[in-house]
Amino acid sequence: MVSVGISDISTYFPKNSISLKTIISRRGEQGSKQRRRFERAFKFIEQHYMRFPSIWEDSVTMASESALKLFKRHPKITSLIRYFVSATETAVDMSKPIANYVLGCLKKAGVSLPSSLLSYQVQHACAAGSLGLLGLLTMLKVRATEESNEIAVLMCSDIARYKDETSAELTQGAGSASVLIEKNPQLLELDVQSVGMYSSDVDDFFRPTWSMHASVRGQFSVECYKSALVRAVEDYAQQCNTPPANIIKEVDFIVLHVPFAKMAHSALKHIYDKYIGASPEDFQIFLEKKHFSEGLNTVKCAGNVYTASIFVVVRDQLQSAYRDYGSKIVGKSVLMCSYGSGNTLVCMKGTVAPGAAAILNNWENDELLTRSENASYDLYHNWIRQPEGDPSQYAPGAMDADGFHLDEIRSDGYRVYGYGSSDSQPKE
Repeated sequence: MVSVGISDISTYFPKNSISLKTIISRRGEQGSKQRRRFERAFKFIEQHYMRFPSIWEDSVTMASESALKLFKRHPKITSLIRYFVSATETAVDMSKPIANYVLGCLKKAGVSLPSSLLSYQVQHACAAGSLGLLGLLTMLKVRATEESNEIAVLMCSDIARYKDETSAELTQGAGSASVLIEKNPQLLELDVQSVGMYSSDVDDFFRPTWSMHASVRGQFSVECYKSALVRAVEDYAQQCNTPPANIIKEVDFIVLHVPFAKMAHSALKHIYDKYIGASPEDFQIFLEKKHFSEGLNTVKCAGNVYTASIFVVVRDQLQSAYRDYGSKIVGKSVLMCSYGSGNTLVCMKGTVAPGAAAILNNWENDELLTRSENASYDLYHNWIRQPEGDPSQYAPGAMDADGFHLDEIRSDGYRVYGYGSSDSQPKE
């Protein structure tokens, strides 16, 4: 039987990095009450830093960066691409998907994809990436034959931005992940036959079309996440005809969506206590065995990357496990659970594929995970308050010479992108 799954994951994070302690310190200047509120939030989320984009970056440029990296690693796949899909909750256009903008961006960087492919965009808050993955896996599975060699690329790109002077400000972030999906995958073989699902209508988190800031009902959203996780795990267990406790105990790794580090720990402990109910010491052993905490390392420093989060965590968790297991990581099982506010949650299981070692070794040389510059508070403050859609804010300035950039927002609102410093002249 032909298997389908993930062969590689590439990531991109803006280089602007700011410590949450810096933000708390400046907010504390407004009074002791404000300082205490931010300090409580800081202790609750267990985050350290956040990334935010430069003025010439958006969801399109970040998706283009991670996608270009994927094609540089796998130059022979360009002619085989049949599905080119974006997932986001920070779209730049109500009609045109990020995927089609990226097609143009890649062409400027010397990567031309065939026109005989399908492009579209998936949306459901942070779960959109996993939903896009599930759809692509299913299409590849249905169309797969021993002779077929169709490939899909999924790009998850987002900017989490909230109103300043609110505690949600500490859970911002930015980044992208591009995922190579194909039959007989090198990294993870994924089962599309048994999938846990849950959906309902809640207002825990939302972003009106007219707003550049998301709104979140903090504690309520946490409870919605936990409840949805329980229901989706139970649905998955029912499809597998296995008690939920067995699923949780027997799977080698559990990967959750991570809006902030403490949320992932809290959600996992919630289902652990519900179905297993062992001591806190046993839960700590459980976390270590699953390499769960190591999966949060990048998110703690990049912040919430919405749709890309689940894939960033998969990367970190598998890298950590590979250091311990080496080639014995092959055959280990992974349960991926992705939450989307509003809300939905999807669970699917994968198995580490025989070719995983080659991919994981390549990730060890990934410089983008550590590329960062300590941004000033003033630069951060200008970003969080900049009006979206103001062309004067997008002067290329100090753009990376080899990077993608938003070159212009035309008078009719259409966005024009460039690649490298030669594509654009600074605005007067």
